[in-house]
This record gives sequence, structure tokens and C-alpha cells, in this order.
Amino acid sequence: MSKYILPIILKGRKPGQWYVEPFCGGCNLIDKVDGPRMANDINRPLIEMFKALQSGWRFPDEISKDQYMTLKEAYEEGKFIDDRFLGLIGWVGFTASYNGKFFNGYVNESNGRNYQRDAQKKYIEPSRKVV
Repeated sequence: MSKYILPIILKGRKPGQWYVEPFCGGCNLIDKVDGPRMANDINRPLIEMFKALQSGWRFPDEISKDQYMTLKEAYEEGKFIDDRFLGLIGWVGFTASYNGKFFNGYVNESNGRNYQRDAQKKYIEPSRKVV
């Protein structure tokens, strides 16, 4: 869809002009935009997750159901130690949840798909540029 949406959004954009993405989600549009750009989202754990990834922080390869439930509870009760911990909550909330929906039920593998490994490949492999 990005090949249809981006030409409309970027029409009239001048060289060096900032592109501001109001709803970054999985960054599936902004990663295809050149030049200065900024990603935003109302989901603070998501933003803190991407900031941690940009700084080189490695999230766990596997999250157990007990770890998932502990972090979900911490999020729901507002128990954040710091922004990096909130980034971990974002990582777990999306990558260890069914269909990548924020804390939508723990899933490690479903129908042969390992959601956590898929996220590692998409966002952490050095060959992929994180925005």
C-alpha cells in the first residue's frame, strides 16, 4: 500500500523538508522516505521501544508467558522504572502478542510462525535500517 499512499503524502515536498509521520506503528511508511524525518505515535511504549532499538539496545530473543504477564501488569499499573523499561514493555507488548497487537494475549508460536523471532529479524538485524 505504501507505493500508493506515499506519492500522495509526499507530493509537493521540497528537498530538505521534514517528513513527520503522526502514526508510525511499525514504521512501514517512514522507512521508505528519504531525507529528514520524524516518527510519532500516541503509544509511548512503542516510541520508547524504537528509541531503544536506535541506541543499539538488544531486547530478549524469547519472552516467557510469566514474563509477558509481569510486564503487562507493570504497564497496566503504571509501574515504569525508566524509559528503557517502558521500551521493553513496548517490545514485549507487541512482539509477544497475538498478531502483534499490543498486549493482545501471549503468543510465542502460532501456525508455524514465531512472532518474537520475526520481530528480531525485522527490527534488529544489522542489514535493516531502523528509523
